[in-house]
Amino acid sequence: MQSSADRLIVVLFLFLIHILIFNTASAGGIYSFEVPDDVVDVAVAVNGNIHILFAGKPNIRIYEDTTLTAEYDLSGIVLPGGFAIDNDWGWFVSDAVSGTIQKYDNSGELLETFSVSERPGDVALLGLTVIYISRADGSIKSIDETDFPQIPIRSSGNGEITVSGIYAIYSDGNESVLFTPGDTPEIIPSTGIWAFAGEEELYLTEDSLYYQGTETESVFTGDSELNRISSSPSGRYVVLWHPGCRSIMVVQ
Repeated sequence: MQSSADRLIVVLFLFLIHILIFNTASAGGIYSFEVPDDVVDVAVAVNGNIHILFAGKPNIRIYEDTTLTAEYDLSGIVLPGGFAIDNDWGWFVSDAVSGTIQKYDNSGELLETFSVSERPGDVALLGLTVIYISRADGSIKSIDETDFPQIPIRSSGNGEITVSGIYAIYSDGNESVLFTPGDTPEIIPSTGIWAFAGEEELYLTEDSLYYQGTETESVFTGDSELNRISSSPSGRYVVLWHPGCRSIMVVQ
């Protein structure tokens, strides 16, 4: 008959095995996968699902790891410029032809249309404010310009906006700007791509990814075209990509 001490040893052994399996499964890693069309923008949801905006139909495809789980055709989108996830219900998507930002629910149904400056690019949610890149006049604006100061940018406006709390970074490889409503924008004096990943900052060069100034992974070749960073709100899931690509890299 098994003693209490023996049963305790077995329970502890099974518990340790459970912890080992859990840590191994959640340790993450680096992997890439192919997608079927030219990528316009990438966003990562709270649960780690990867939402990809494409130039053609279907406009949005959602991947869990490398598995396609859903896809949506969006009415009113001719030439998508960028998008942002609202994790509660759906997406904001810009259309460069009509000069609008469209609000969709999580089934792809169009809910509302906002007229904005011509040639809108990337879109982001800064708190409750929807902000976007106006490539026509070289600035970052909100869809309601009365509650957000216009942020000037010197470059083409073809970069991305990433957000952490009340702070945001615009970065395109030649210019990076840190800003928050009410404060003077701060120029980040460095080339490469800067982005928020949760509460921390990531920095991407041609051949390396850095985390708060410390190199985390040297997983790229010197001629890598990766020049965009998208992250889940917590920063646990990071996706590296570039506009027009058909392969993305995931770092966990």
